[in-house]
Amino acid sequence: MDYLRTMGDRKIGGILIPFNVKDKYRTWWDKNSLIDLDMFENHPVFWWHSLKQEYWGRAGRFIRSEFRILDDGLYGVAELDEGDVALQIYRTIDRNDAAWSSSTLPHLQKVRSSGYVERWPLVEGSVAPIDAVVSQPHTTTVFHIRAAM
Repeated sequence: MDYLRTMGDRKIGGILIPFNVKDKYRTWWDKNSLIDLDMFENHPVFWWHSLKQEYWGRAGRFIRSEFRILDDGLYGVAELDEGDVALQIYRTIDRNDAAWSSSTLPHLQKVRSSGYVERWPLVEGSVAPIDAVVSQPHTTTVFHIRAAM
């Protein structure tokens, strides 16, 4: 199962949310988890949930994205814009130094105490450094909500 890989022509893709695999937060999804791709018209892709925009800036943005649910999990494809920063991000992914991350809105998520994710309406996908430390699964901000509309 490819979690994140380069695909040529500035495109990246892979399984964003694998089914039946516990993540580093001890949460897990399966085919019955409600990811609800229809809740928002757009699902943008950011570098590191746009937390580091001052460093990567708009030159490292993803210009197209598409998500769909497969047997293995939620699959995503995105295309980087042109430019030196985009090339740096692409190379980071190509070296396997980056991973997918997803976010939802806090009031829409439903995670059982066992870690099973019942509901996680996808707002955005992000590519983040593999060693990025986040204290909990990412929930999103108004910035992302506006981008998804």
